[in-house]
Amino acid sequence: MLSENEIQELVSDFGSRVNEGRTIKQIIADNDIPKLAGATVLEGKVSDSVFSDSLKTRDGVPIRLMFRGNRISTHDVNRGAIPFKDQVLAQNHDHMLNLVKETLGSSQFEVEGLLPSSTVIPAENLKLLMVENVQRMYMAESSTSTSLFQHWLKAKEEGLSEFEYAGHEIDIDSLSPNGKLPYLMDTPSTKDKVDRTIDPSYLFENGVCTAAQYQRIRNASIMAFGIVSQYLRDKGMVLVDTKTEHGVNTANQIVAADELYTMDSSRFW
Repeated sequence: MLSENEIQELVSDFGSRVNEGRTIKQIIADNDIPKLAGATVLEGKVSDSVFSDSLKTRDGVPIRLMFRGNRISTHDVNRGAIPFKDQVLAQNHDHMLNLVKETLGSSQFEVEGLLPSSTVIPAENLKLLMVENVQRMYMAESSTSTSLFQHWLKAKEEGLSEFEYAGHEIDIDSLSPNGKLPYLMDTPSTKDKVDRTIDPSYLFENGVCTAAQYQRIRNASIMAFGIVSQYLRDKGMVLVDTKTEHGVNTANQIVAADELYTMDSSRFW
């Protein structure tokens, strides 16, 4: 582990250079990687993905390359960049993946010699299910308008005794700020520019996924949440909530599409 002084020295030496250089989109456009010429680049809030019709394994499995970035995003707004965040995020994901891959599955290919800190992750290009799978065990205080906390505050102000959130009928008095929820709640949201919390029935009615697919994701997520919660509890930490994304692979299995239980996708206390 680095000491506080060593961390400060690294940030001092390299912090100003965190945004230097070209983006992966520009590198591909400049044809510096001929095999990726013409590939599609999806720029996410904090990471990027690259895929194309010609990018496949020897067995014909479509490939997606995921590039971890230094960007940081909150409340659907990019807040800048943090030096070495990409490497820390990669190691965080790799460690958590080893805990839950038997439960959630993974799109990621196992590549001999690939370091846990690698910021480029080769994976199968899944048929993505366009839903963000959010699991909550605590009602964290939040200023985000779509949060459970804000819905609870609004219901209290309106004098209600219960309210509905993501398909759950919730007793007002059963919740408290930063308190534990009566049970682990699945609160899915849309994958829009601005996320929107929804009732799971919205997914079935709008063809996002089937009820059976959602049930598979929900059941596996409950198990994975329990595994990670126990792991963190033994280290004096609490898993508050998390977000995962899923898709269908060429074997028709539903697996996790990207990062798992990282500092970007989860809240830890």
